[in-house]
Amino acid sequence: MKNIKRREFLQLSTSYIAGMFYSMPSFSFQDLKKKTLFLVKLAGGNDGINSLVHLNQYNLYKNLRPNISLRKTQLKLKISDKNNHYAFHPELSFLHDSYRRGELSTLLGIGIKNNDYSQTHSFQSHILNNVLNIHSENSNTNFHQELSRFIYSKKLEPLYHFSIKGFDTHKNSMSKHSSLMKKLNHHLSLLTYHLKRKNIFNNSLILTYSEFGRKSFENIKKGTDHGSSNIHFLLGGNLKIPRVLGEYPVLNKWDKNRNLDIHLDLKDVLAKVL
Repeated sequence: MKNIKRREFLQLSTSYIAGMFYSMPSFSFQDLKKKTLFLVKLAGGNDGINSLVHLNQYNLYKNLRPNISLRKTQLKLKISDKNNHYAFHPELSFLHDSYRRGELSTLLGIGIKNNDYSQTHSFQSHILNNVLNIHSENSNTNFHQELSRFIYSKKLEPLYHFSIKGFDTHKNSMSKHSSLMKKLNHHLSLLTYHLKRKNIFNNSLILTYSEFGRKSFENIKKGTDHGSSNIHFLLGGNLKIPRVLGEYPVLNKWDKNRNLDIHLDLKDVLAKVL
């Protein structure tokens, strides 16, 4: 895992980002800009719909995904916001606990407008991959050792980035995605542990993201194809923003390409926390 200066990222990305935002909720992100930012890429397009299930739409979810939906008996890690009820994937126990402690916000319906959903031409490939991934982690490096190396170094940089690979689940996604959720849960738990141990968690912010989302319905290979809207997570100490941001997409409300509505633009979120 390597780092890049926040200023360098902004110089390279601002011209692309400017003028392309959806409107964000009326709260301020100003306090977040003072924090060290950790970008965690779920490479290949995470299936956010199975990461955080909208229980209000469970019957529709089950009908759209007869072979790859989580059973109700698996959905025990529940949270609620007003009249909406959700459940984390059963492997995301740390994220559920973080939400209950007030250390995690869910980003619902997050995506990129006019994304072509390819791995080589998406927004992140143009900006984040070309800028940050030239410094990304060596896949053969032990994650725990790498975390210790940079967190306990004398100087903590303002921006870090690393990737977790394998999220392009086009076929036989159930067991594969479950393993990925377990890995994500472990990595975020470990990162948070070290940040708290060094007493810098309150000055840190962790943001997950993907190149794109997945379709709300399964394909013939018992997986999902590339889509638009996604679910992601923002973790940190002393968060002063709502714990639920955006709006969970209606699972059968599609555009002409059968993509879901986007309620938060990733470019906007990045611009506000960078």
